[in-house]
Amino acid sequence: MKKAKIFYFTLQDEQTKEEKLDWFQQTPFETIPFDHITSDHCRSHCKLRFYTMSSFCLSDI
Repeated sequence: MKKAKIFYFTLQDEQTKEEKLDWFQQTPFETIPFDHITSDHCRSHCKLRFYTMSSFCLSDI
């Protein structure tokens, strides 16, 4: 069985829902700059910019 690949993209939090919907209507899917998300040693798929979840991993307890 193949492992799933997870890709992520987000718009600015400051945008209104109307602005976000408009962006998706005008942007071809193939041009969206998705980030490939991989799991850490805790099998967490969170992409955190300022810290890692390793200190919160239950397997480390």
